[in-house]
Amino acid sequence: MPAIAVDRGVTVAVRACTDGVDAATRYQAEDAVTDGTVEAKGVASNGAYVGDLNEVGRHVDFSVTATQAGDHEVVIGYANGRPGRAGLYVAESRVHDLHFPATPDWDVFRVTAPVRVRLEAGINTLRIQTDAGDDQTIDRAAVRRARWRARRRGTVERRRRWMSDRQRGGAPGWPVVAAALLLLLLRRRDPA
Repeated sequence: MPAIAVDRGVTVAVRACTDGVDAATRYQAEDAVTDGTVEAKGVASNGAYVGDLNEVGRHVDFSVTATQAGDHEVVIGYANGRPGRAGLYVAESRVHDLHFPATPDWDVFRVTAPVRVRLEAGINTLRIQTDAGDDQTIDRAAVRRARWRARRRGTVERRRRWMSDRQRGGAPGWPVVAAALLLLLLRRRDPA
């Protein structure tokens, strides 16, 4: 039986951004505080999702625990038969527009591109809310500490290119080049 077009489901995943590789902590939408409707669906991540989020003000509130303050990546699981959008709020402030590309149908769940948010140590409330012009279906959220934080404009793109080159076996990264230059300088100073 095909899903009805008014169904909307959300899932949230949050991960921290650190130098280590932290696994994402998954939070199910059906376990969150919501004014939407929890509905069973076998293809959803935990067999259910939150729907009826297609009216302005409808929301899902996730209580997310951060082990330390800092940047965290948030990934949302969703299903939408057409493109959708929602607001991501942290501590009652809208911090991002979440974009939900269309899925092949209402029974196919996907995840959003990661978005970076600043969380305080302890419990934080992440809210996904339908505002004017928004529309989505939420299944889950995953959160993890971010691996690093961009300090200057362009840093993110440079690091992505560097990681991509390293994964493809490309040119050595700047730490290797810096170490090689340091060795050359030391050899020039020591004639023996």
